[in-house]
Amino acid sequence: MRMIIHDLKLLDCMQTQSEDVVINECLNHCKGCFNCWIKHPMQCVFNDELKNIGATLLECDTLVIISRCIYGCYSSPVKKIMERSIGYVEPFFTLREKEIHHKTRNNKKINMIVYFYGDISEYSKQLATDLVYRNAKNLNTNVPEIHFVQSLKQLGESI
Repeated sequence: MRMIIHDLKLLDCMQTQSEDVVINECLNHCKGCFNCWIKHPMQCVFNDELKNIGATLLECDTLVIISRCIYGCYSSPVKKIMERSIGYVEPFFTLREKEIHHKTRNNKKINMIVYFYGDISEYSKQLATDLVYRNAKNLNTNVPEIHFVQSLKQLGESI
């Protein structure tokens, strides 16, 4: 199963499968209450479509992120969704590659594929690449694939 997080109006550029979980909006911002870690693991306090995003991500084989690149970061809608997925990892820490990161809830490593689109400077590409690698390391994924395209047409061709 794939989880596809995107900020597009329509996902016409990508062939989706019936078991894919597609998320493109986040109605409630993460409020940092940590209930998804402590009180009800992997379950958000907000009763919306992202309530179980941590558990859903745990079942995935691949995380696909499609985002406009904004100053080397994800767009605001994608960032909000990523913040709501914090329940995917545990609140405890572990040492990975001489760095402290959150413990994962299982040993399965998912694939991570990120597509950034827009008019992206070389500096922003480097920042975005660093961001994705940091996210991948904290989520304990396989080495991420990162793609940069200028237009939505190019995005459709590269997916």
